[in-house]
Amino acid sequence: MKKAFANAIFITFVAIGVTWAIMWLFAQKVYGFVPAEALLKSALVSMLIAFPTGLLLEAQKSQMLDTSKRLQKSKRQLQEALDELKRNSQLDSLTSVLNRGSFLQRLQQVHQDGGEGALLMIDADDFKSINDMFGHAAGDRALRIIADIIAISVGSSDFVGRLGGEEFAVFVNGGDREDAKLSAEKIRSEIEQAEFWPTEYRRHPLGVSIGGELLTSSNTLPAALAKADERMYLAKNFGKNRCKIPDAEVPPSASPATAATAATAASVALAATDPVVIKQSA
Repeated sequence: MKKAFANAIFITFVAIGVTWAIMWLFAQKVYGFVPAEALLKSALVSMLIAFPTGLLLEAQKSQMLDTSKRLQKSKRQLQEALDELKRNSQLDSLTSVLNRGSFLQRLQQVHQDGGEGALLMIDADDFKSINDMFGHAAGDRALRIIADIIAISVGSSDFVGRLGGEEFAVFVNGGDREDAKLSAEKIRSEIEQAEFWPTEYRRHPLGVSIGGELLTSSNTLPAALAKADERMYLAKNFGKNRCKIPDAEVPPSASPATAATAATAASVALAATDPVVIKQSA
């Protein structure tokens, strides 16, 4: 308010000065002098007009600034809402990882840009039994636990998606075979150790089967997805809760009998598919 009054007073003095200057120019030419009474009257008229006009202008200026600030704030809020809406449209509503469409779209963009890396397909083992035994709410909690573990187990440049049901996918950006193996085993191991309590007094184990394939410029995205999916199901056939990665499989801890059985099945199955070495723990 003080600033508005100060500006109004300034405008008033400017108006008086301009009025006197005009009167001086014209009166000097006509009369040769400027009457003092005319100066006083012109100053009074200028004050009566310029001061309230100045206040009005300052009020309008202040109102315009406030309106501009509100518009800028509304614009920011709208942009934030649009950004949030866009993020939400890309995320799976249950697990908060990328939904199927967004994951595949980002993967396609990486491939088109010449990016390479490791693709992991992850499927929760015996998930139907969780729903059947404990209900769908418990199944949803299990999926959130699995998704959270996957998300924190990958690098900042990697991305995770839920492809549907209990199936997830990870793209290890720039990853090679060793990176794929390490990432897959880390995810599998962390999920195996997860604390999942479907009821207050009962802990239920979680497990995932993981298949991997490298995505390079020499193969197509559909082929890489199909191969990773094939290896994921092959991991399930080996006994579940294990990883099937190109040229290396990382199994969980198993008894010697189980390991021997899996190794025999692996050698038979892989003889007809692709040359992948199965490493069993002692």
